[in-house]
Amino acid sequence: MKSILPLLLLVSCASTIDRKTLNEKESQYFDTVLSKETSFIIENTKTKEVMSRGYDFLNRFSGMKIQSNSDFHVETYSPYSTENGTIGYAIRRVLNGDKSKFSVECSNRATNFKYTSSVCRMNEKILVHYMMTGELNEKFVNTALPKKQTK
Repeated sequence: MKSILPLLLLVSCASTIDRKTLNEKESQYFDTVLSKETSFIIENTKTKEVMSRGYDFLNRFSGMKIQSNSDFHVETYSPYSTENGTIGYAIRRVLNGDKSKFSVECSNRATNFKYTSSVCRMNEKILVHYMMTGELNEKFVNTALPKKQTK
Protein backbone atom coordinates (compact mmCIF):
# COMPACT_ATOMS: atom_id res chain seq x y z
CA MET A 1 0.00 0.00 0.00
CA LYS A 2 1.41 3.35 -1.00
CA SER A 3 1.69 6.08 1.56
CA ILE A 4 -0.57 9.11 1.29
CA LEU A 5 1.68 11.11 3.60
CA PRO A 6 3.29 13.16 0.75
CA LEU A 7 -0.19 14.19 -0.41
CA LEU A 8 -1.33 15.12 3.06
CA LEU A 9 1.80 17.17 3.71
CA LEU A 10 1.52 19.13 0.47
CA VAL A 11 -2.22 19.65 0.76
CA SER A 12 -1.73 21.04 4.25
CA CYS A 13 1.01 23.36 2.91
CA ALA A 14 -0.98 24.48 -0.12
CA SER A 15 -3.07 27.29 1.21
CA THR A 16 -4.11 30.63 -0.17
CA ILE A 17 -2.32 33.63 1.32
CA ASP A 18 -4.53 35.87 3.42
CA ARG A 19 -3.48 39.44 2.57
CA LYS A 20 -4.62 40.65 6.00
CA THR A 21 -1.83 38.62 7.65
CA LEU A 22 0.98 40.14 5.54
CA ASN A 23 3.28 42.89 6.76
CA GLU A 24 4.14 45.75 4.38
CA LYS A 25 7.28 44.13 2.97
CA GLU A 26 5.50 40.79 2.39
CA SER A 27 2.59 42.57 0.75
CA GLN A 28 4.91 44.42 -1.65
CA TYR A 29 6.73 41.17 -2.48
CA PHE A 30 3.42 39.38 -3.02
CA ASP A 31 2.10 42.08 -5.38
CA THR A 32 5.36 42.12 -7.34
CA VAL A 33 5.36 38.33 -7.72
CA LEU A 34 1.73 38.30 -8.85
CA SER A 35 2.56 40.76 -11.64
CA LYS A 36 5.17 38.43 -13.19
CA GLU A 37 4.68 36.57 -16.45
CA THR A 38 6.16 33.10 -17.01
CA SER A 39 8.83 34.39 -19.39
CA PHE A 40 11.32 37.24 -19.35
CA ILE A 41 14.25 38.63 -21.33
CA ILE A 42 17.65 39.54 -19.89
CA GLU A 43 21.14 40.46 -21.09
CA ASN A 44 23.31 37.44 -21.94
CA THR A 45 25.91 38.64 -19.44
CA LYS A 46 23.48 37.73 -16.61
CA THR A 47 22.35 34.31 -17.83
CA LYS A 48 24.72 32.24 -15.69
CA GLU A 49 23.53 33.92 -12.50
CA VAL A 50 19.87 33.69 -13.53
CA MET A 51 20.10 30.02 -14.51
CA SER A 52 21.91 29.26 -11.25
CA ARG A 53 18.99 30.70 -9.27
CA GLY A 54 16.52 28.65 -11.27
CA TYR A 55 18.51 25.49 -10.65
CA ASP A 56 18.65 26.33 -6.93
CA PHE A 57 14.84 26.77 -6.79
CA LEU A 58 14.23 23.44 -8.53
CA ASN A 59 16.59 21.62 -6.19
CA ARG A 60 14.97 23.12 -3.11
CA PHE A 61 11.26 23.05 -3.96
CA SER A 62 10.46 20.60 -6.73
CA GLY A 63 10.53 17.26 -4.97
CA MET A 64 11.47 15.74 -8.34
CA LYS A 65 15.05 14.98 -9.38
CA ILE A 66 16.71 16.93 -12.19
CA GLN A 67 16.23 14.99 -15.42
CA SER A 68 18.21 17.21 -17.80
CA ASN A 69 20.52 20.14 -17.26
CA SER A 70 22.37 22.39 -19.73
CA ASP A 71 23.05 26.08 -20.28
CA PHE A 72 19.73 26.27 -22.14
CA HIS A 73 17.44 23.86 -20.37
CA VAL A 74 16.86 22.53 -16.85
CA GLU A 75 14.03 20.11 -16.27
CA THR A 76 12.92 17.86 -13.47
CA TYR A 77 11.27 14.53 -14.03
CA SER A 78 7.55 15.00 -14.61
CA PRO A 79 5.32 13.78 -11.81
CA TYR A 80 2.92 11.23 -13.27
CA SER A 81 1.58 9.91 -10.00
CA THR A 82 -2.01 10.69 -9.14
CA GLU A 83 -1.33 9.89 -5.50
CA ASN A 84 0.82 12.83 -4.44
CA GLY A 85 1.18 16.54 -4.93
CA THR A 86 4.74 16.59 -6.26
CA ILE A 87 5.48 19.42 -8.67
CA GLY A 88 7.85 19.28 -11.65
CA TYR A 89 9.47 22.21 -13.46
CA ALA A 90 11.16 23.15 -16.71
CA ILE A 91 13.31 26.22 -17.36
CA ARG A 92 14.16 27.04 -20.96
CA ARG A 93 16.52 29.64 -22.41
CA VAL A 94 16.51 30.86 -26.02
CA LEU A 95 19.24 33.13 -27.41
CA ASN A 96 18.10 36.31 -29.13
CA GLY A 97 21.17 38.34 -30.14
CA ASP A 98 22.79 39.84 -27.03
CA LYS A 99 19.80 38.81 -24.89
CA SER A 100 18.18 35.58 -23.77
CA LYS A 101 14.54 34.74 -23.27
CA PHE A 102 13.81 32.51 -20.30
CA SER A 103 10.54 30.68 -19.76
CA VAL A 104 9.44 28.55 -16.84
CA GLU A 105 6.78 25.89 -16.61
CA CYS A 106 5.38 23.99 -13.68
CA SER A 107 3.51 20.71 -13.99
CA ASN A 108 1.60 18.29 -11.84
CA ARG A 109 -0.68 15.59 -13.10
CA ALA A 110 -2.07 14.59 -9.72
CA THR A 111 -5.77 14.79 -10.54
CA ASN A 112 -6.84 14.50 -6.92
CA PHE A 113 -4.66 17.41 -5.76
CA LYS A 114 -7.06 20.29 -5.16
CA TYR A 115 -4.63 23.22 -5.63
CA THR A 116 -2.47 21.78 -8.42
CA SER A 117 -3.06 24.37 -11.11
CA SER A 118 -3.15 27.36 -8.80
CA VAL A 119 -0.05 26.30 -6.86
CA CYS A 120 1.84 25.68 -10.10
CA ARG A 121 0.92 29.13 -11.46
CA MET A 122 1.98 30.79 -8.20
CA ASN A 123 5.26 28.87 -8.09
CA GLU A 124 6.01 29.84 -11.69
CA LYS A 125 5.65 33.50 -10.77
CA ILE A 126 7.81 33.07 -7.66
CA LEU A 127 10.46 31.23 -9.69
CA VAL A 128 10.55 33.95 -12.36
CA HIS A 129 10.85 36.67 -9.72
CA TYR A 130 13.64 34.77 -7.95
CA MET A 131 15.53 34.17 -11.19
CA MET A 132 15.26 37.84 -12.18
CA THR A 133 16.04 39.46 -8.81
CA GLY A 134 17.49 36.89 -6.43
CA GLU A 135 14.69 37.77 -3.98
CA LEU A 136 12.78 34.82 -2.54
CA ASN A 137 10.29 34.65 0.29
CA GLU A 138 9.79 30.94 0.99
CA LYS A 139 6.54 31.69 2.82
CA PHE A 140 4.78 31.96 -0.55
CA VAL A 141 6.18 28.80 -2.19
CA ASN A 142 3.51 26.12 -2.65
CA THR A 143 0.64 28.47 -1.90
CA ALA A 144 -2.32 28.88 -4.20
CA LEU A 145 -2.93 31.99 -6.26
CA PRO A 146 -5.35 34.33 -4.51
CA LYS A 147 -8.94 34.16 -5.63
CA LYS A 148 -10.20 37.15 -7.58
CA GLN A 149 -11.57 39.66 -5.15
CA THR A 150 -14.70 41.63 -5.85
CA LYS A 151 -15.10 45.20 -4.64
